[in-house]
Amino acid sequence: MATGISKSSSSTMDRRTEPPISSAVTSAQIHASAFIFGRRPIEYVCAFNLERRALDLLGAITVVPGAGSAWRKRVIHDVGGFSADTLAEDTDLTLAIRRLGYGVRYDDEAIAYTEVPESTATLLRQRFRWLYGTLQSAWKHRGALFRPKYGALGFIGLPCIWLFQMALPLVSPVAEIAMVAALAAGRWEIVASYGAALFALELVAGLLAYALEGERPDELMWLPAQRIYYRVMLLYVAGRALVAAIKGAWVEWIKVERATVSPHPLHSN
Repeated sequence: MATGISKSSSSTMDRRTEPPISSAVTSAQIHASAFIFGRRPIEYVCAFNLERRALDLLGAITVVPGAGSAWRKRVIHDVGGFSADTLAEDTDLTLAIRRLGYGVRYDDEAIAYTEVPESTATLLRQRFRWLYGTLQSAWKHRGALFRPKYGALGFIGLPCIWLFQMALPLVSPVAEIAMVAALAAGRWEIVASYGAALFALELVAGLLAYALEGERPDELMWLPAQRIYYRVMLLYVAGRALVAAIKGAWVEWIKVERATVSPHPLHSN
């Protein structure tokens, strides 16, 4: 079992998917036993769930993830069902539905407990598939980019995919090079001040994310190590996805091995 949902999730998502809303996204929690620098709980709380809250407010959600979601069956039929055109069929379907004018909402009362990869190697394979499939979907639906007809999807949702999932990870080494150059020039005060300001900003965002989830922020003690690990991982995945796209390489679905035991009372999906 890869994912299960809490007992109350079905009813809360059902209320969320009344017309003109086509889909509802759950709040993702994890129930795997292995963690790397506390990365996974921090990532799910501070990145996935906080980002979904923000995109929900802006009406710009671009993916209803398979790990926990509810769809209106008729709307799926209207767009021809799931497509095999990309490695991220959930993103592809979400974008197709959004282009029809339907909305997607985030439901923080619906909880999905999902298993995650338990090694860095497995995690990299999973994230490569996610990113490559997301880029395939964004390219497939590029006709909606900056088109007033598609509102927040065209001006916020799709640009965010290209900017934050692809461009920023690839240009991030420039910041490290600038930091090393500044240190070599003896300007450690500037490096220290900018580094402290950036960490303070990320810490405030993390505290906000955990407060919105109603969870204790103890895991944020791993934030510095997590950020180093995460940046390197994103750079590798984005670089590999870019090379594969330029080569036009055929990328197959990558199955991630998962455990089968959950400590939470779940309804399996």
